[in-house]
Amino acid sequence: MGVVPWVLRKAPVDTVALAGESVAAVSEAAIVTGAEIETAVISPVVSASTNRSAIVESTTALPDEIAELSVVLPNRAIAAFEVRGSRQSCLGSREASVLVVVQPPAASPKVAELPLNNQETQLFELMLRAIGLTRKDTLQCILQTNDEGAVASGIEAGGARSSETVETLSGNSVRTVLLLQKNIGNSEVASDHQFAFGSASLPAWRLPHPALLLSDPIQKRQAWQILKAVRRVLAAD
Repeated sequence: MGVVPWVLRKAPVDTVALAGESVAAVSEAAIVTGAEIETAVISPVVSASTNRSAIVESTTALPDEIAELSVVLPNRAIAAFEVRGSRQSCLGSREASVLVVVQPPAASPKVAELPLNNQETQLFELMLRAIGLTRKDTLQCILQTNDEGAVASGIEAGGARSSETVETLSGNSVRTVLLLQKNIGNSEVASDHQFAFGSASLPAWRLPHPALLLSDPIQKRQAWQILKAVRRVLAAD
């Protein structure tokens, strides 16, 4: 299956800095090559201020059937969150080619947390790097919580209101959509996790949420199979 550089040291990335102008790149020293993805071990780090274990236990409902995501996901409402006192609905450039949609914990404060915490961000950046992408290629958002079928209609639903849905956020530059989901089943066949997104029928995939990969590294094998399919589509575009 090949060698994948997904074994991390424990030094976290400053997630808040990712939203600012000056962003320190993930250190190359954080990558340890030569480990098979099936046996790689990542030590989970949980912030003292944020209990992320809830994402493994209970999340905003999304369809289990992959075909239903084509209909449901584009209309889901985006949650707003605060970064350095400023309320935002996404992280990254609106000209990014990859839209990353994050399934949130079921219980959120009035203003949602950042899409990914420090350790999740570090792992996800390495996942992107493995297929030739960087943080600058992505636009990240987090779904509103406790709002299974809602569109962005101004209803408060566990997170702050946003005037956008996933599809309106996608814009003209997005070529691919990645959904970081709590439970995607056990299949390691990448096509089982691919769907057409929105009116433009963009290629989209669901991936195991980084929180799950931190708590259960064996699922990295499944994630890598899906990421290779993403890489092939992007290379052919």
